[in-house]
Amino acid sequence: MALPLAAMNWFATHYGVATRKRLQAFGLSPAKIDHLVADGQLLPVHRAVYRSAAWPEDGELTLALAACLAVPKGGVSLRTAARIWGLRRCAGTDVNLLVAYRHHPELAGVTVHRSVMLARADFVRRDDGIVLTSAVRTACDLAAVLDEDDLASVIEQVLDQHHIQYRTLRRTADVLMGRGWPGSTRLRSVLDGRAPRAAAHDSHLEVRLARALVRTGLPTPVSQFPVTILPGITVHGDLAYPNARLVIEVDHRSWHSGDQAALDKRRDRLVKLAGFDTIRVSDDDLRHRFDATVDEVAALYRRAAR
Repeated sequence: MALPLAAMNWFATHYGVATRKRLQAFGLSPAKIDHLVADGQLLPVHRAVYRSAAWPEDGELTLALAACLAVPKGGVSLRTAARIWGLRRCAGTDVNLLVAYRHHPELAGVTVHRSVMLARADFVRRDDGIVLTSAVRTACDLAAVLDEDDLASVIEQVLDQHHIQYRTLRRTADVLMGRGWPGSTRLRSVLDGRAPRAAAHDSHLEVRLARALVRTGLPTPVSQFPVTILPGITVHGDLAYPNARLVIEVDHRSWHSGDQAALDKRRDRLVKLAGFDTIRVSDDDLRHRFDATVDEVAALYRRAAR
């Protein structure tokens, strides 16, 4: 038995997932739906939610939409939402769903989280039907499952790439943080340790390096510090200590090789003429010699500060 064209078009734009009610709206009777299930063309995912056999069983967006369709008043959250938002440090295959505390859904393969603190603004509905926690709520919720460095990195990414203001994120966090809320202490530590008006860090490695330098006793470095190198031309250092006239650049191999390496050398000369020394550390330094690299940068700062 062939599926109606409307059903096939729906599956093509909704990751192969539909509810029983939706299929009936396309003209399939309950008996025909049951026949398609028995025939293996429709595969039950959750109660009254089906996947077309033509779509992969483990596709993350397929699983996310299926969970949303099964529990219309919830939304995917935590690492699942983070991956859909494109946030770093949240790899995995887990499916997490956030619902109001009074709901107790049980879904195979889905970890359900309940909260008494949910607002309409905490959820976003995509055009494909997936409902997920907002980027701000996702970042706050991740405090329960990430360490401080990874949480700080995600928060910087949300501020930078999603154009969220610090006060907006802080306002959401202040509502959530409290006795018994998972990750409250960690989230407060990260937010309290960040200057509200500071520019956001571009990369995870910049966040790790900045936080590690502070742990050695150094001041918090300035992110995206502007240095005018030629009339009308300003560059921005990844990290900087203006008092020591020091700029720190975190070089990623894929971005700072070949012709870019030559441009970087000229930039360093011009930055030097503007009165600042440049320290360059590579992603290899930070991935394989992290502690030694932090100690070296800290020593160079102390020398320059003297």
